[in-house]
Amino acid sequence: MAKKKAASKKTDLKFEDAISNLEEIVGDLETGNLPLTESIQRYEEGVKLLKQCHASLDQVRRKIELLTQVSADGGETTTPFDAEETPQDRPARGKADAAVEVDEDGRLF
Repeated sequence: MAKKKAASKKTDLKFEDAISNLEEIVGDLETGNLPLTESIQRYEEGVKLLKQCHASLDQVRRKIELLTQVSADGGETTTPFDAEETPQDRPARGKADAAVEVDEDGRLF
């Protein structure tokens, strides 16, 4: 299991790998067989992976939005894509994002 934990602690996982690790963590937690401290550690790992997955999806969503914009005359418009842009950098779209509060190390408050 140490091998699985080391893999899930990477912050540069591909989206599919992060989802796979997240599913494994959920499965481990659902069994109820882990000691409390290990359950909390796995939960914290899951939160980090979930945040990474949301960031990846948000980045893809922004790219799609930029690629599908149409001007008033029906022509395509393009806007340079900034992969480093965060949701806080963009103007609000009127939809509140659900947030999980974690400290800078990814631990839950």
